[in-house]
Amino acid sequence: MQTTPVTSPAPLLLIIRPEPGAGQFAAAVEARHPGQAQMLFAPVMEIVQTGAVPDLSDIRTLVFTSQNGVFGYAAGTDRRDIPCYTVGDTTKEAAEAAGIQAVSASGAADDLLALMLADNVCGPVLHLHGEHMAADVARALRDAGVEARDAVLYAQRPRPLSDAARAALTGQVPVILPLFSPRSARLLVADTMPTCPLVPLAISAAAVAALPESLAKAALMAARPDGASMLALMADALTMAKRLEGAIGPQ
Repeated sequence: MQTTPVTSPAPLLLIIRPEPGAGQFAAAVEARHPGQAQMLFAPVMEIVQTGAVPDLSDIRTLVFTSQNGVFGYAAGTDRRDIPCYTVGDTTKEAAEAAGIQAVSASGAADDLLALMLADNVCGPVLHLHGEHMAADVARALRDAGVEARDAVLYAQRPRPLSDAARAALTGQVPVILPLFSPRSARLLVADTMPTCPLVPLAISAAAVAALPESLAKAALMAARPDGASMLALMADALTMAKRLEGAIGPQ
C-alpha cells in the first residue's frame, strides 16, 4: 500500500513591528525565500501622529531616525528644501521619496553622530522623532558643540497581541520572531511568554538584553542594526526553525 508522506508546516514568521516596516520586511523575506515561511502580522505598537512640525525658519539640517519621523514631517509641512541625515538606508529612501535631500549613516545612532560631526554639520539641527527613541541625537550634538533641537511628532502606543499570535507563541510550530527594537521585545514578553520552538532575531544587543535569559540565549543578532542585516539572518533562522520541528520551547 502506498502511503502519503506527512509534511510538517513551514515555520511561522511572526512580524510584530507596525506598518510600513512590517510589510516591507515581509516582502523582502518572501522575495529572498519564497514560500519558506508562513507569515503572521501582529504589531505590538501602533504609530499615532501626536505633534506638529515646529518652526523651521532657522533650521539648516534635519535628522530622521525612523521612517515615521519622515512621514510625520512630510504630512506637517511643505518644506522640502532643508537637507537631512538619516540613521539608515530605509529612512533615507523614505526621505528621498518625500522630496528631501538625504544622507544615510547606514548604521546606528553612533554612526549617525560620527558622520554628522565628520561632515561639520550646519546647525541649527532639528531631530524629529517619536516619544520613545533609542538615542538622544540632539543632546549628543549639543555636547559636541553643534546647535541642535528636537521635536516629538508621533507616539508608539502599545497594543495587545492578536489571539492568533498568542496561539502561535504557545503552540508547537516553530516561530521566527524578528525584534526590531528593545521596546517591542519587552512588550511581546509582557503580553505572552513564548513557549513554542522559537528563533528570535534581534536587531541589536539592546534588543537581546530586553529578552528573558532563556530567550536571549537562543537569539540571533544582526551584524548591524538595520533591516538589511535582519533580512540576512533569515537563512540561518529558517534552518534553525526546521531543526526545531517537534521541539518544545526556545532552544
